[in-house]
Amino acid sequence: ELLLNNGADVVQTTNKGSTAHGIAREKGHIAIATHLERLYNSQRFLNAADAGETDVVAQLISAGVDVNMRNSNEQTPLLRAAWHGHDGTVSRLLAAGATVDAISNTGSTAFFMAAQDGHESTVRILLAAGASVHITKNDGTTAISAAAQYGHTAVVRQLIAAGANVNRADNDGFTPLFVAAQNGHLAAVQALLAAGADANLATKKGALPRGVAQKNGHTAIVDLLDNAIRPGQLLQAASDGDLTLVAQLLKKGASPNETNKIGFTALHLAAGRGHGTIVSHLVAGGANVNAIAANGQSPLHSAAASGKASIAQFLLEAHATVDLHDKTGQTPLHLAVLRDHEFVVQALLAAGADLCRRNNDNQTPEMLAQSATMRELLVKCRPNNAERPVQPPVEPQAEPPVVPSVPKAYSSAPTDLEMLQAVRNLQEVRVKKLLEKGGNPNAADEVGDTLVHLAVRNNQRALLDLLLRARGIDAVKRNNDRDTPLTLAIKLGHRRLAQRLYAAVHEPTYDVRPIWICELGRIGPQVAPNELVVDKSATIGQGSFGAVYKGTFRGAPVAVKTVFDANRAAALVYEMEAMQLCNSPYVLELIAVAGAHTDNPQLVLEYMDGGDLRQYLDKKSKGQPTSTTYSALDVAWVLANALADLHHNGLLHRDLKSLNVLLSSTNYIKLGDLGLTREYATQMTTGTGTPYWTAPEVLTSGESYSYAADIYSFGVILTELDTLQPPFADLKIGMWAILDQVRQGTLRPSVSATCAPWLAQLAADCMAYDPALRPTAQAIVDMLQHQRHGKPWVPKVSKGVAAGSPSASTVSTVASTVSMASTAPSTPMSSVQSAATGSGTLSTGSSKSYSSWSTSTLVSTTMVCALCKTSNSVLAVTCGNCGAATAADATKLKALLKRIAVAKKRGMDIDPSLPCVVCDTNNDMTAVVCEECEDDLPDDGFKLKILVAIVDRATKAAEAV
Repeated sequence: ELLLNNGADVVQTTNKGSTAHGIAREKGHIAIATHLERLYNSQRFLNAADAGETDVVAQLISAGVDVNMRNSNEQTPLLRAAWHGHDGTVSRLLAAGATVDAISNTGSTAFFMAAQDGHESTVRILLAAGASVHITKNDGTTAISAAAQYGHTAVVRQLIAAGANVNRADNDGFTPLFVAAQNGHLAAVQALLAAGADANLATKKGALPRGVAQKNGHTAIVDLLDNAIRPGQLLQAASDGDLTLVAQLLKKGASPNETNKIGFTALHLAAGRGHGTIVSHLVAGGANVNAIAANGQSPLHSAAASGKASIAQFLLEAHATVDLHDKTGQTPLHLAVLRDHEFVVQALLAAGADLCRRNNDNQTPEMLAQSATMRELLVKCRPNNAERPVQPPVEPQAEPPVVPSVPKAYSSAPTDLEMLQAVRNLQEVRVKKLLEKGGNPNAADEVGDTLVHLAVRNNQRALLDLLLRARGIDAVKRNNDRDTPLTLAIKLGHRRLAQRLYAAVHEPTYDVRPIWICELGRIGPQVAPNELVVDKSATIGQGSFGAVYKGTFRGAPVAVKTVFDANRAAALVYEMEAMQLCNSPYVLELIAVAGAHTDNPQLVLEYMDGGDLRQYLDKKSKGQPTSTTYSALDVAWVLANALADLHHNGLLHRDLKSLNVLLSSTNYIKLGDLGLTREYATQMTTGTGTPYWTAPEVLTSGESYSYAADIYSFGVILTELDTLQPPFADLKIGMWAILDQVRQGTLRPSVSATCAPWLAQLAADCMAYDPALRPTAQAIVDMLQHQRHGKPWVPKVSKGVAAGSPSASTVSTVASTVSMASTAPSTPMSSVQSAATGSGTLSTGSSKSYSSWSTSTLVSTTMVCALCKTSNSVLAVTCGNCGAATAADATKLKALLKRIAVAKKRGMDIDPSLPCVVCDTNNDMTAVVCEECEDDLPDDGFKLKILVAIVDRATKAAEAV
């Protein structure tokens, strides 16, 4: 004890590797050995946590070491692991019961140390485990202050989203904003200000954030604090649906009638995008409801064209002139009828809109009606307008009318805070009741997260569905990070939520009707060419038959794809049709089509301001700054999901390369350029696509190929994400020599020596020479989902069960154990091909040998009759001896799964998971619905047949080993 008290090292070993406790035990000093061994394990435990040695930590936990032990500074293993950002170790400690908010002698917690050192993923894990964002150190410092002090902006935003107090000061009065300004962290200052940080809070010595920034020479921060309102800030906030910022800017004196380059005011933008609450704030703040843009349209035109009936009604009540015309003579009624917005038409007619008013083409609104329902509505209203003389267009008013005050909400209506708290607490029933009482479905917190954002952050499907059904919901509103709920769902890897949100907001973004053009096929959504402003001086990209320019559509930036001559028009229409065949949140969105039936069709696409992936990687390789940072996993995740959606819809991309992966600061990552996409066919035209990304079988003229060709191209992109270089950039031979070796299978793009193991392995699997050995897109998604969560991925054994064939094998034979890329056009997502018929069905990597056991006892598929003790197959309905009914299917299924679990412990590698026939996702055999697509899974009787087939196949394989 004297030696220990004076700092003796219990883990020190002799030159021969002997430990003190080992020597004591060898000498028979059991009590001393036990005591030293306990201290030895404790110190090893701390050291392993400190070094991130998760396997050692797990072993010591199994050996009984106290997971909440402390060192001399009262620091727990969890704190030490979190401090160094060892996510795997942190997760293992939490799973073993580590106290998440254990406090050291300085008042630090694991969460505080992770935030202070900027470990974003560690912070996320600890938050999910219930770590408190409000605990302070002994000196009063909060976690958000520590993150702000060291410029960890991403962590600052995380803590803001988790409810951290941005104005809480330490014992000296230092706020998070003060320390961020003091140390020159501009991005952190911006995030804190956006979250409501008070720049007027002084320290105990009277210092202010602006003063300390000026003293330390941080002029950008001084300017930021001085410049409360930036030009165009209100316009951007209104366009993004940022109610909090709009209210702040109006309060600070921002002009509600400021215009952008084409004359749109904030009211135009908010009305056109359906941000109703912002519209009411702008009107109350003095916005001109009859403001005229360069194209002659008023905010009422914007609401009418976009089908926002409630906003149109509000503007009319605020004295918007109902019959103002734009430069083409179109009134709001013309636009609403043309777009088939029935409720808007009703509101306009009720306000006295003139059915006889003619546009510049001498057309009345009735002449523009597309549907029978719309024509019937207008015919009913015709008698009220038929005898009115044709009026000339009403000219815009020079002065804005008197704006009525916006009525205050009823006192009985729930507050936004109540709505936010209910959603944060995942109280679905309470949220429903609050909505029924008139609660605001678009309530937002201090960082701009709406209720829908919060439902997404918590991965709550039922809560999301409830909110999306709410009257007046704005599902495309952006938070302070400019993320819509859909973008957030994609970033967080919540595939089901992303699909649900996309379906909710995608029909279509601008609510314009598809039409039919007999000679070209289905064309849509269709808009008038004069609604589109194309800047031919701003070329985004150019190819052999057309170009992409930056443009403006209804006040928003877009990309406009055109052709050089009329002979190429059909190709552009083909691309549009391909985009409509696959509605995916991971694929570049088709917003509208202009001039579809002309010689100059134009595709209106999402504008991706970050360029393409190849440009981004070039900048990274040269050390140049980029506006946004994307990890290899971020890009791989989006591309894998895009391919899964394309293949699920029976489509191949055929030109997958880094130049067709588009990046954006607001729309994240999208797969673009579907110009070569076509429905599945095993015979394709050689020469499509780009050579260095092209699969070997495609380079071979006349060869058949399948979805696996896209997977190969995906693998090439993975190598680019690692090396930052184009494929084969390190080779000094010519293109044809390279392609010849690729065709023969002797060459493929390589990764670097420092490549992450998961990325290197996935790239190798995807670029397998044999197409049948490449994983499916869905299998890649499954692998990446595990990687996102920091879990080791054990590939599920491939699935081969055909619908209606319970006896078919669910265990396929593969060289790598992931699902292989399908070559069957009838089942593009779920059909999985074996590498070789009749080969082994399970891994035998265990050091144990099956030869020492009777193969019949590995997993028995019989059960004893409760009455006569006769053994019967688990599939038997009655006993073969006495005729008594056998146990229920659920009971037999449970028993068989327990036997499999025991066999797995003894070294038998058998996968009892159940593949979903809809989305190909592996599910637990006891699941009722698919965890991915929520489709119903088979009943217990069917599952039992599948499980018996799995066991029989595995047993035969074991006998052959």
